[in-house]
This record gives sequence, structure tokens and C-alpha cells, in this order.
Amino acid sequence: MEIAVAAREAGRTEGIEPGHLVLRFAFQHRRWPEAVTALRFLTEDMDAEGELLRKLKAHVDIDLVADDLQDMVAQITGYEISS
Repeated sequence: MEIAVAAREAGRTEGIEPGHLVLRFAFQHRRWPEAVTALRFLTEDMDAEGELLRKLKAHVDIDLVADDLQDMVAQITGYEISS
């Protein structure tokens, strides 16, 4: 758990995803079991699907997607198209 906490703090200050830092640590120090535990700890309070959808909405202008493809994008991603 200490690895996860340190990765979360360093991630905030450095602008790097904590999971990436945990994996780098595991690779450099060959401490994979602790890394797996740390990754599980990090994901307990994370809504990965929600975060991906927020990023998608922030970077994709659905109005620029062809009308006939907008429904497909919405079905695949969960992107809610406002009328």
C-alpha cells in the first residue's frame, strides 16, 4: 500500500498517472507482487469507464462526427448525445 500512496502523491506533483509509476517501480526493482497489490489499491476508488468518458467528451466534438455515425459512437462509448 505504501507504493500506491507514494505513486499517487508523485503522480499529482509530476502529472504522471500513478499506475505508470507503480509499473516503472516494479520493473526497476523486480517487485511485481507488491506492484500488483498497489495497482489493485489504486483502482479501488477509480471509475475507469467514467474517466475515459470524461476524457472523450473533453476532446471529441460530437457535432463534427457524421450524423449517421453519431449513434454508433454513442452506443459504443456511452457518449450521451444531447438533442
